[in-house]
Amino acid sequence: MHARLRNIDIGTIGESLASRYLKEHGFDILLRNYAISGVGEIDILAYKDETLYFVEVKTSEDRAITSEYHAVAHFDVQKKKNSLKTMRKFCSLKDVSMRRTLSLLTVSFSRETLKAQILFEPFIVIDTI
Repeated sequence: MHARLRNIDIGTIGESLASRYLKEHGFDILLRNYAISGVGEIDILAYKDETLYFVEVKTSEDRAITSEYHAVAHFDVQKKKNSLKTMRKFCSLKDVSMRRTLSLLTVSFSRETLKAQILFEPFIVIDTI
């Protein structure tokens, strides 16, 4: 049964764990899976300390991502561009002028144990405006 988990299921598990992690660390979760047609999507929009965090969650299996460098390398250039476009468009549409950060939160998931954990605490900052 565990082998039948699809990648979308694993991604959902990772995003749920990431949301819980952020809440436990004092973040307010404003939105999940925010998409702008033709622009891109952000996994989690969170707020803390007068900063908006646009969080991309990267879920991999059984510590396949072994370092922060490896995590960022797997956050491909096109995904980063689309995430930045989405962040900027959101801020433009909502007239947001506060500090904002595009970040990457990495989650490791095991199909065998159905357990997930956050890697590389705190999350990796990709870009700040």
